[in-house]
Amino acid sequence: MHDPPDGASYHQPPEGYGPGLYREPRPLPPAPTVSTWEAYKTAWSLLVREPGLVLGTTALWFVPIIGPLILAGLGAWLFQRWLRKDRSPVPPLTINALPQLLQRGIAPYVARLLITMPTVFLAYFGMIFYVFSLRLLPQVLLLPGLLLGGLGGLAVMLLAFVGVETGMTLGELHEDVDKTIQPKQFWSYLRATGWAHLKTLLPQAVLATLVLVAGTLACGVGLWPASVLAMIATSHLRYQIYERYLYEGGPPLREVLTADEERSGVRVAQDAAPGAAWAEAPHASQHPGFQRQRS
Repeated sequence: MHDPPDGASYHQPPEGYGPGLYREPRPLPPAPTVSTWEAYKTAWSLLVREPGLVLGTTALWFVPIIGPLILAGLGAWLFQRWLRKDRSPVPPLTINALPQLLQRGIAPYVARLLITMPTVFLAYFGMIFYVFSLRLLPQVLLLPGLLLGGLGGLAVMLLAFVGVETGMTLGELHEDVDKTIQPKQFWSYLRATGWAHLKTLLPQAVLATLVLVAGTLACGVGLWPASVLAMIATSHLRYQIYERYLYEGGPPLREVLTADEERSGVRVAQDAAPGAAWAEAPHASQHPGFQRQRS
């Protein structure tokens, strides 16, 4: 890349150079935003456009094991189609699509289990140890002990939340348990996006609570569609955070398959380029303001 001669502008070739030797830089795409409200709006619009999705996903809540696996597969399906800017992200609502959704859901479902189950056991036995420890403390140390225990419990909860969101993202992208639980990639993505996930925790909790309460007030019947709405919105939030991660220069975790590749069963390499439309655009730090082309 060469600096423009004195008096030249980025839009007008300098004197002595013919047209076509200079080109304007490709504009940077807008930075992706992370918005809980936008995630719920997207989820709501999907359910309004596809009423059959509401009925189908609601019925799956009552099917043990298989139902949650298919719902997790639905999240993986939506995640990848949002990433490749698919105009119709909803899967075909047929019986033949259920085995594919079931297979897709194994990796994110296992990732969630591998993080939540140890966290539950740690919280349970930690609480027992904590209660017995408080009984042995002098009266003067009781209040500091309560505060320390509360902060420790909060830290474990926040770490578990970020871990679940990280594991679900990897599972929804890879659809492979072995690649999902790779420690190096897991911790790398957690460090890069952990704070972004934490910032969505409070808005998620507020909106999810309002949605679930509203569903419960609808004679209790609306609780299950409300749960589906919250689940799809959470998946869209993970997509937003991953899209922002790619925009800021993070290495892609996996290339997104096109519709034709997906139908043909093609699987791409782990280190392939991202499939998002803006991912090939130069990063802000590398954006050329002026570039001379060789004749």
